[in-house]
Amino acid sequence: MQSPGRSPADTVPQAADLNSTGHNQGAAALTNQPKGKLLGIAYDVFMLGCIVLSLLLLALDYLLMGGVGSTLFGLFGWQSALMGYRNSVHGMVLAADQWFTLYLIAEVLLRWALAIVQQRHHRWFFFPFVHWYDVLGCIPQFRALRLLRAVSIGYRLYGMGYRVLPQGVIKQGMVYYKILLEELSDRIVLHVLAGVKQELATDGLPVHLLKPTLDAHRPEIAELIGDIMHSGLAPLLRQYQPAIARKVGAAAADALQHSHEIQQLLRKVPMLGSAIDQQLAVLGHNVGQQITHNLLAPFTAPTLGHDTQQIAQALSKLEFDSPALQRLLNGLVLATVDVVKAQVRKQQWKLKGQQVKEHTV
Repeated sequence: MQSPGRSPADTVPQAADLNSTGHNQGAAALTNQPKGKLLGIAYDVFMLGCIVLSLLLLALDYLLMGGVGSTLFGLFGWQSALMGYRNSVHGMVLAADQWFTLYLIAEVLLRWALAIVQQRHHRWFFFPFVHWYDVLGCIPQFRALRLLRAVSIGYRLYGMGYRVLPQGVIKQGMVYYKILLEELSDRIVLHVLAGVKQELATDGLPVHLLKPTLDAHRPEIAELIGDIMHSGLAPLLRQYQPAIARKVGAAAADALQHSHEIQQLLRKVPMLGSAIDQQLAVLGHNVGQQITHNLLAPFTAPTLGHDTQQIAQALSKLEFDSPALQRLLNGLVLATVDVVKAQVRKQQWKLKGQQVKEHTV
């Protein structure tokens, strides 16, 4: 859609300006590079052209040597030209590819030697793992991987400020690259998580590995237990405090009324025995109320009390070697793995595309 007040002709100069700006930036970037880097850039451009040309020739040769070439040239009556290509040019294309393959092998070996001398990697044998597509691309059956080398060269040149391809092509290519990278990484993560889950289901949670982690986080565990006691236990104690006080009072009154010593004293004063007995019941109730209040006060206070903190710290120091606790932790870890696998299975690039479509609509 065009903005109001602008004609299609107005947008053409802007596109041209953007292209000229990109080329100017690339030229300036190349001009400001040292001679050593300029040679490296020139060699990258040379390799980029050779790889792309080699792959195009091989693709064209594959088409011409197959049924597609026979059908297409047969439609235009060019069978003689096709036979001439197959008899003469086909062998030259294969020979050129063989020489180029030998050159790639020599180049990879030279780059590996330079990487060892310059100590570019932590170990000398890391080079073929870092540049795996270069190594595999030397094998004729994996020629298609040479395209990754071309992409890496183009990306490096683009990072230097020189646009090898138009911005739209690069942007679309980055979209597909991110999709491919996300799909590959998701498959790897899912495979690793499946292995972890199988190991946990077979051998259980490795307590000897878990214990150092728990020991390092015992202060946080104590804080968590304290918060749970204060936020969960305190409201319940305040809710049931009247009932607890009644039961404690009844128990205290019953203990006083059935005390052998008190009964002996009441027998000495028979006229006041019944009145004292009633007072003992009231006294027991009051004592129960006071005992309950004093016992529950540290745990029902608005703020976390010292007693609660002491209990939480004591609980956090307990060893986590109980079979029931190990089963619980193992189940939690397995459930967490399932949740992570479910999240990884979600194709984020599709979700983002749907969100873009919804906003566009």
